[in-house]
Amino acid sequence: MKLRLSIWTMLIAGSLLSAPTTRAGQIPLKNEPLERQTDENLNMKRYVAAGDRAYVVGVQDGSQVPVHLSISPIRKSDGRITGSAIIARDISARKRAEREMAHRAMHDHLTGLPNRLSLADGLAHSIAAADLDASGTAAVFVDLDGFKFVNDTLGHEAGDDLLQQVARRLSASVRHGDLLARMGGDEFMLVVNGVDDDQVALSLANRLAEALREPFFIGRHELVITASMGISIYPRDGTDVSALRRNADAAMYDAKRAGRDQVILYHANARDLAKRKWGIEAADGSQLDAG
Repeated sequence: MKLRLSIWTMLIAGSLLSAPTTRAGQIPLKNEPLERQTDENLNMKRYVAAGDRAYVVGVQDGSQVPVHLSISPIRKSDGRITGSAIIARDISARKRAEREMAHRAMHDHLTGLPNRLSLADGLAHSIAAADLDASGTAAVFVDLDGFKFVNDTLGHEAGDDLLQQVARRLSASVRHGDLLARMGGDEFMLVVNGVDDDQVALSLANRLAEALREPFFIGRHELVITASMGISIYPRDGTDVSALRRNADAAMYDAKRAGRDQVILYHANARDLAKRKWGIEAADGSQLDAG
């Protein structure tokens, strides 16, 4: 693979694969700072912000390669600067590692879905978009029924397998442009855009519920898993990310209270109902989210 740098009318080529660094060429100087001239004279696109001399350059096969440039002035014997020497180093591996780290920071390692951080960011963007087009945004909190029983009886590997299958099935049921995230454990959340009325969110939530009712196969075991879901809608049920998540969570616990495998819209006293439910189960030693 050859690196091609266009420097005014000069074409300087050097091999990036044969050595870790390559002397790419020399350019004459104008009465301007050296770094500014490099930006102007090289036919490149800056890869990152100033301070990290990184660019994207074209190569002969039409692809692009991120490189780090080292720039040094060339002086005559009398000390006058007559040009600059540029060394380009291929930093593809470093940039690839940075992208992978950024992806891992925003995605769940087990299912590959966006995680809580991505969910918060996506929901904030959906709220902003809803303000612009005077529409609504829904947060659908999904909690699996009976998941703890699977972990306790079949083991955590089986539980992980089930979560991966659930994630794939839910992903296949959401609309393009909506955001599905794993919140942790057996909890997921769907952000629904363009919600003009409650029925839009209810219809999508029921589509998820129906998809989950089909049997799952873990090894030799056939499992039937349902989910309890709570829905909060912007701006009626909350005007920020925290309020929408909290109220969708409260509605989900109301769905648990109603018998599970239910889809419930948030209402004003849902949090009180959830708190009372927690209080009752704390007294008898059980846990609401145990399945």
